[in-house]
Amino acid sequence: YLDEVRSQFNQIQLDMMRENIPLTADSLKEYYRTGGIKQFTIEDAFREYQKLLAKRVDVDLTYAAYKKYTAAFNCFFKFVDKKQQLTTITPATIEGFLVDCNTKYTQSTVCGIMTRIKTVLQYQRDNNRLSINPFINVKYGRGKKDIEYLTETELDTLYNLNIENKSLAD
Repeated sequence: YLDEVRSQFNQIQLDMMRENIPLTADSLKEYYRTGGIKQFTIEDAFREYQKLLAKRVDVDLTYAAYKKYTAAFNCFFKFVDKKQQLTTITPATIEGFLVDCNTKYTQSTVCGIMTRIKTVLQYQRDNNRLSINPFINVKYGRGKKDIEYLTETELDTLYNLNIENKSLAD
C-alpha cells in the first residue's frame, strides 16, 4: 500500500510540475485528497485580496484607497483574461500592461496602478500561489509633475479671504 501511495505522489508531483502549480506540502496534500487542485484564476487572486482590503476599511485604510485598488483591478482585468490561471501572469504580461497603461494614463497614475497590482501579486507569491515574481526587471517610475505656483493675486485673495471656521482660519 505504501509503495502505491508513493507512486501516486510521484505522479502527482509530475502533474503539478507540468501544470506549473507551485509544489508545496499543502498543495501536494490537497491534490492527493481531492484528485486535483482548484484552478486559481487571476480574478480569484484579486477578489481574495479585495476582501482583505474591505475588512481594513475604516481601520487602517480609507475608503478612497480601497476604491483606488478596485479601479486598478478593473484596469488590469481589461488587459488580461481574468478567467486564466494566476500562473499565466509573467513578466512579459506585466511589461505589456505597463506599455498599455502608459498610452492611456499619466505617469503618476500608471505608477499607482502598477504599485497596487504588484502588491496583490506579491501577496499571492507569499502565499505560494505564484512561483515567480512577475515584476522582476519591470521598471516603472513616478515621473515628474510640473508644479504650478500661485500668482501674487491668488495669494492676496487667499490672504484676504474671510473664513468663519476657526480651525480653517488658523
